[in-house]
Amino acid sequence: MRAFSARRIATSALCATFLLGVTALGALAADTARDRTREVAPVSDAATLQSQVQQQPRSPSPESRRTP
Repeated sequence: MRAFSARRIATSALCATFLLGVTALGALAADTARDRTREVAPVSDAATLQSQVQQQPRSPSPESRRTP
């Protein structure tokens, strides 16, 4: 069986290190974003949202804005 050359071993190690670095950074960024949205954006209950929608004035329909 032939032994691998030093260049092939170094290339494989470099690629593995690069992939590990990229995936680790991506995993950390995704984890941080999930934690940040959980703290900053609380979700209102359905009754509160429904009352806010009902309190807003209605905009005129597109048909009523047309001129003859």
